Amino acid sequence: MMEEFHSSGLKVDDSGLDDFSDLIAQYSEKLSQDKVLDILESGAEELAADGRKLPSPLSKIRAPGYTHLVKTISTKVNRSRREIEVGWGKYYGPIVENGAPGRQKYRRNAHLIPLYTRNQKKYYELMKKKFES
Repeated sequence: MMEEFHSSGLKVDDSGLDDFSDLIAQYSEKLSQDKVLDILESGAEELAADGRKLPSPLSKIRAPGYTHLVKTISTKVNRSRREIEVGWGKYYGPIVENGAPGRQKYRRNAHLIPLYTRNQKKYYELMKKKFES
């Protein structure tokens, strides 16, 4: 449908706006807060799974129940705050990842950041596929 603005004589073709409006309605139905969290969680879970597959150097610790730091990478979902975290299951994980300022002994040894950077397309595609299903 062509609509003419009365004073300027400018004509606008708004025939595609109905289709666009329908498309927006379709997407908004798919994008409830829970659905968004589910989509993001699938990407986070894949990142955590890839992190747990990283090679773990031989540890000198032989205590019963000891788990190597890399094997503790996991996700945590907080639905009330609408956020998902991927992180370490041990308290010193962030120190290994980011280093400890002013402590020469604890230099940065990033695991998750380079892993995410290397595989981010894979995670985006996984989330996109879940969104479209």
